[in-house]
Amino acid sequence: MRAGLNPAALALPLLLAAVPALAQDAGRPVTFRALPGLRFSVQRGATAPRVVYDSGLSDPLPDAWDTVLIQGDLPDPAVSFQVSRPGAGAWTTLEVHRFPNGRFWAKARTSEAAGPLRLRALAAGAGPAPRVDVYGVTVFSSAAPPPAPAA
Repeated sequence: MRAGLNPAALALPLLLAAVPALAQDAGRPVTFRALPGLRFSVQRGATAPRVVYDSGLSDPLPDAWDTVLIQGDLPDPAVSFQVSRPGAGAWTTLEVHRFPNGRFWAKARTSEAAGPLRLRALAAGAGPAPRVDVYGVTVFSSAAPPPAPAA
């Protein structure tokens, strides 16, 4: 080894080169009619939960997924979300986490399969015409990633 070279300095480039090999896809964005986000208003209504928005089927998703993540702005805490797959028949309710400023994220796990999803919003006693902005819907598989290749 040449004088003045630190072994740690030699290892750093090798370590940095290996990081992309360990990284994995965080998910696949979901679009509805090729649009990445959604915006809809919620009209005041009865206290029983009722559907206030239905996205219809998303654009095709070729990879298998079992987890849905939604992010956006939700001024009214009376609004909740559900997802479904074609032919599944059942709706899965997303767990919504709201921040005081109205920003939110919601997540749910379903059975793993490829294909589109359908998103709907329900409201129970929502306030006067709050607007809901969904900035993004992402799906991903929670299955263990394949082992990383040997360095």
